[in-house]
Amino acid sequence: MRPQTPAPPSGHHLWRCLAASVCGTSHGQTQTPCQDAHAFQKLANGVLVFAVADGAGSAGLSDIGARLAVATAIERLAAQGTFTADLAALRSLFREAVENVIGRLHTEAQTHEVPVRELATTLIAGVVGPDLAAVLQIGDGGVVVQWEDGSLATFSAPHNTEYVNQTVFVTSRQALETARFSFCEKGLKGIAAFTDGLQMLALKMPEATPHGPFFSPLFTFLKNETGAETSQRQFEAFLTSERMQQRTADDLTLLLAVRNEDKGLGL
Repeated sequence: MRPQTPAPPSGHHLWRCLAASVCGTSHGQTQTPCQDAHAFQKLANGVLVFAVADGAGSAGLSDIGARLAVATAIERLAAQGTFTADLAALRSLFREAVENVIGRLHTEAQTHEVPVRELATTLIAGVVGPDLAAVLQIGDGGVVVQWEDGSLATFSAPHNTEYVNQTVFVTSRQALETARFSFCEKGLKGIAAFTDGLQMLALKMPEATPHGPFFSPLFTFLKNETGAETSQRQFEAFLTSERMQQRTADDLTLLLAVRNEDKGLGL
């Protein structure tokens, strides 16, 4: 069994993170809430747990569904605490996390007295530590990683469906059987998770390869940032900028994390 990674010094963490979910122009015009959600948690042993979700546009309570999905997934994954390169155990853990999400959505649907499809949402959940990364994805969106040499790779790609704008949701009967699990036993320099609002900007389709001019400046920005509050404002301003709004009208979620090389900076 792999030895557990020692906890970082107090006040420091292995990963720097930025994340935001912003309302798209199409939702702003119709006065509907942002249907994207994200969450992350830094564990004491240097592991980062994260999740992003995109509520279905056709579902009346999908904003609630997305928020519940990321919160429930994070709760289960964070409770695990330590992670080893045991694929069977990791798959079982992620499956349990999704089952918890499904159960939570069904309970919420009963509370609102609506079919569970009204809380339909996609889900990407993952863990990344000093020497491994694992992601489970249901639906569209994706995950891109930056290796130690600075090169980029698509770690988890959008779900391929027969029709454009068609995807699988956590509330779908085939959610667990179509879920994609990705794993690497290798250190990363950075990782990015995003919902489908950024898909056409972040990936070159149909191959789903990373678009370097999109990701590389973002990873560099996070690596060089010196003030978390200011960087968060700049990050959100980028996602809500006119340039971005001209290229996509959908809600946008982007979660970035880079390996913290500055041991003197606590984030």
